[in-house]
Amino acid sequence: MIKVRNTPQLAGITILGDYEDLNALYDAVSRYSRFFLNHQDNDYAENCLECLLGLCYDLRHAYQGDRGYESVENRADSIGLMAGILYELPQDYKNRIETARASYDNGNLYFSVEVLYPWALYYMFTLKTIADAHFRSHWFEDLKVPYDKYMAEKDEALLRYFVQLIWEALQSEIPDDILSSVYEYTSLYTKTDYYISYPDMYLEWLCTWWILAAPTRETRHSILPLLCLELSSIYEEDELEIEDKLAEDKETLRELLAESSKSDSLIKGGERKKRKKGKKETTETQSPEVPVDDMESKIHLLRFYIHVHEITLSCVEKYDTYLDKATDEIHPPYFPMEEYMYRIHEHVSENGTFSEITYHDYLVDEIGEVDWEKLEW
Repeated sequence: MIKVRNTPQLAGITILGDYEDLNALYDAVSRYSRFFLNHQDNDYAENCLECLLGLCYDLRHAYQGDRGYESVENRADSIGLMAGILYELPQDYKNRIETARASYDNGNLYFSVEVLYPWALYYMFTLKTIADAHFRSHWFEDLKVPYDKYMAEKDEALLRYFVQLIWEALQSEIPDDILSSVYEYTSLYTKTDYYISYPDMYLEWLCTWWILAAPTRETRHSILPLLCLELSSIYEEDELEIEDKLAEDKETLRELLAESSKSDSLIKGGERKKRKKGKKETTETQSPEVPVDDMESKIHLLRFYIHVHEITLSCVEKYDTYLDKATDEIHPPYFPMEEYMYRIHEHVSENGTFSEITYHDYLVDEIGEVDWEKLEW
């Protein structure tokens, strides 16, 4: 079974599993992301695929034994325990049980690989978005490699499971109110194009900043919520626009509820008149100005919109709080993606496009250099 846990110093997560577990996750990510992104009308789809295949690269090296490995408890001591409690076992059966226990008493061999938290959050949100967007049946018509909807649904289910494991790892490190707000916010939206277009250069900047600005577990714990909020896409929401929509929807809801209450009174009054006179109501008395079903649908829809606006504003407020703290108190200071992109475009307009070497030099000049070989996970 695949496991995900936080690294000791909270630099990232550790993904664990036996050979079959990690091989299955590798196949699911590589097959499904390739299948999904090849059918997206987005110029950045190929770049997004390369980012996700970076996870596959780590998974493959993990199950090949090139990363870490450990023995995981398998409860070998309980083999045959229940049967022995219920009734006396034959001696030859007891001997087989003891042999089985001895064979597994060192635990199961699990392979592992560490992933820095900025990338882990990117994988979580992107794979969640891809799975939520789901595939289309006609996509299978032009495939040149064998893949069908049964395999696609199996891969999609494994991606969802992996995503939930990362959420669970976050639970012990992020305040409940933030985690629940971000979880609900990202569950209400499927921002497919946003994550397909997410700049991998910014992720490199985040990884460098994450290690240099947060060298201790305590510091990482305090600013991990900011990373989670940043990568949730909440920064792109317009707070003033949402506040206006929220006020407008609340006013419309009040008007509809008042109108609905008036319509209910008219209907009830008509029913009393009918019982009193023993006559059938007229069509005009029976039908309010807005049909009841239509009125209820509008009310339910407005309540949903209000809920969405309130959740979004809650996330924006939390993001602004953590952003201000990281900007003022943490060095090097934090740049949200919008400001980062502005700085990058300004640099490119003055110095030309980046190469891999020049971008590394840019990060060193702006933030500093990380000795990745001495990183304490």
